Amino acid sequence: MTTRTLPHAAYDRLTAAVARDTGDRRTAALWSHAAALVRRAHEHGLAPADERPPGPDGLLKSLESLAGCHPALAPLADPAVLPLWEQPLGSAAWNTIEEFWDRHPALGDERRVDGYALGDAYQLLSDEARKGRALC
Repeated sequence: MTTRTLPHAAYDRLTAAVARDTGDRRTAALWSHAAALVRRAHEHGLAPADERPPGPDGLLKSLESLAGCHPALAPLADPAVLPLWEQPLGSAAWNTIEEFWDRHPALGDERRVDGYALGDAYQLLSDEARKGRALC
């Protein structure tokens, strides 16, 4: 598998920038990762065919739509699992996330549809995941 993994510091800067808006690094990592996940789902036709709605509210709508596609994806719409609905995101933080993923796609091999690279991105975005669950 070929991924375009950036240095840890690049992901750390993204998480820190978004955390200035959310007030919490964990929530910043979740917003950033959810944006990458939804983006990849739309790019690979795994999300409903409509356009990817813009902004944080559009991301939440896309997560709800994905959650309804398969029972295994239901946690994407569960605030107890993914507490994004309780932590609003400002437009400047959203723009930071979008610009990051525009410049640095979450997957290096555009043809592959798997979760490995997205998992790698999450462990780079989240100190908690890296310390508690990552295989690095």
